[in-house]
Amino acid sequence: MTIISRTLIALAATGMLVSGAAAQNFKTGGNSAAAVKNVKLQFHGLNKGCPDEVALITYVETTGPGNFKIVYRQTGGGKSAPITVKATKTNNGKYAAKHVQSFTLSKTTDTKYMVESGAKISPWVAVKKTCPPTGGNDKVAQPEAVKKVLKAQLGIKGPITTVCPNEAKMTGWVHTNYAGPVQVMLARKGQGVGQPMMLQAKKASNGQYMASFSRDVPITGAIDAEYRLLVGGGQGIASNWVPLKAKCLIGLGG
Repeated sequence: MTIISRTLIALAATGMLVSGAAAQNFKTGGNSAAAVKNVKLQFHGLNKGCPDEVALITYVETTGPGNFKIVYRQTGGGKSAPITVKATKTNNGKYAAKHVQSFTLSKTTDTKYMVESGAKISPWVAVKKTCPPTGGNDKVAQPEAVKKVLKAQLGIKGPITTVCPNEAKMTGWVHTNYAGPVQVMLARKGQGVGQPMMLQAKKASNGQYMASFSRDVPITGAIDAEYRLLVGGGQGIASNWVPLKAKCLIGLGG
């Protein structure tokens, strides 16, 4: 809410709002025989979040005591109804009146105000405030990033001898953009897909996220196969086909 709206609302209730025609006949000097010497306007506030309680403070210096009229004006043509202030003698022997107009800034604002009294006007005073889109919270909620699986890899290290039974080493890696569970499955070409396995993606040393597994594959006879790693959950991500070959030329007794 701006000072114009706050002031106009308050003065509308007392019937003190003036029309454009009436304003042309209005004399801001008031009913005092003394005259206005100088008018100053200061702005205080902008030291908190949104909404923020701020104020325009008017100082009217006069040649003597009495009642004087002031009017606040805003860029764009807005203005308040006349406000009466009383000038009294201050400690330094001069005569002055003070008026404080408080209002609330609850949204982003960039405007200017001035005040007039008699034939004197103050310089324009800037009123600026930046509020976040949430209108009160400095932290703006961001949409949650879409969880994605980036790629899948599979490696197989076959037996180094032709002795059977033997075993091969199978290792899989899944790279993601998040930390959390990842469902994977092993497929053997020509024989379908095995049971799902649940892996846990964790932050790696390079700042990315990765889930991995390692298992031994028993070999009891000659084998010439290909395997690939599939990511479940409709991700559509799979590794390349990786061969696993063993001859088993030498069998162990028993």
